[in-house]
Amino acid sequence: MSAVRVELEPAQIVRYRYQVAGYWFLAAFVLHLCSVGLVVAGVLLACYPVVLSWLSSLAGVAAVLSYVGFWWHDRNKNEAELLQQRLLLADSLGGAWAFSERERHSMHASLGANARKEAAQLKTADEYYDSQSVTGPQRLLDNAQESVFFTQHIAHHARNQYLLWVCLLVVVAVSSIYVSACTLAGGALNALVRIAVLFLFAALTGGVLKRGVGFSALAQTCADIDSAMDELRKAGTVELERVLPLVHAYQCALILAPLLPSSIYNREHDMLTEQWLARASR
Repeated sequence: MSAVRVELEPAQIVRYRYQVAGYWFLAAFVLHLCSVGLVVAGVLLACYPVVLSWLSSLAGVAAVLSYVGFWWHDRNKNEAELLQQRLLLADSLGGAWAFSERERHSMHASLGANARKEAAQLKTADEYYDSQSVTGPQRLLDNAQESVFFTQHIAHHARNQYLLWVCLLVVVAVSSIYVSACTLAGGALNALVRIAVLFLFAALTGGVLKRGVGFSALAQTCADIDSAMDELRKAGTVELERVLPLVHAYQCALILAPLLPSSIYNREHDMLTEQWLARASR
């Protein structure tokens, strides 16, 4: 029996897993918004028992589906992070860290036919790292610092974007409460509307703020690791025992942080590549 030809690079599978994780997060977030909106609608229409019953049921279904979506998001993100870590070590150190044919076949077979077609359009390993060093500690330091550089700046942009959204949500919430106070008569209905609006925007703002704080922590951690890597370069000979703890710290920060938005990565990629090449050439 002839061997199955492996068409996908591990880097393409990594990017595909990240992409799928992003899709699942978007779907789960939309379902979460729907569940909150249905709860608010149920509060406002509590005087109609039949409508309230239907809205409550739909809110429950949307909430369950959103949790399932977040679970699939976390699963694909974790798989992508683990593969990304292995890809970094395989490209940097080679040897025992390189992907075996068996592992390549296993990763290839884990994707369906349509998924393989989509993954085939994504980046290959040759486009991931710029280092010209031979495999070894120096190449690991080069590759890891390049990844840290990109992650730091993308996380910085993501933090600013999410914190801006928090400010906008607060403004919209205050404006909505003000409008309800001006347009609705006083009494229980007005108070109920205010409570419903506060509940809705508190749920939205809390989730957005949590991700913004996560991106901020990731950017700061990457800045600290980048500085430590610069100090390691100044020390002269790069030893594997001194590089690996920094790489491990970076990988742990990625696992704990929210998934970086692909839209920011795509938008800033060319500019960050130019900045990195200019920095690396100095």
